[in-house]
Amino acid sequence: MSVPINATVSQAGNVMGELVFDRLDPLRRGLFTWTEILSRIRGPQSSPSIILRRITSQAMVFHLSKQHNNVIHNQISLSTDEVLWFIDRYIRIIISAKRKQKNCTSLMSLWLR
Repeated sequence: MSVPINATVSQAGNVMGELVFDRLDPLRRGLFTWTEILSRIRGPQSSPSIILRRITSQAMVFHLSKQHNNVIHNQISLSTDEVLWFIDRYIRIIISAKRKQKNCTSLMSLWLR
């Protein structure tokens, strides 16, 4: 699945949301709105799955914004696979940094399943 070069951030968010959040909830299908993605960031952190959804949402918003700015300011566009690779790498780094915190010991196994 690829994102057209002239796609809006909202369209790219829908495509990336489907690809990224499919790992967390394979039974969940459909388009993602920015409101839905941002609602995953708000609220208290309690269970490892909620923490992972929050990390994933933040990573996706960060990398989509970064990609959008690269296209506008540097005329550099990355493929969907490259952006997904950066998101995955970013999430693994955050999980590794949090691995000794309470409720974060199982995050890597949740992400890699």
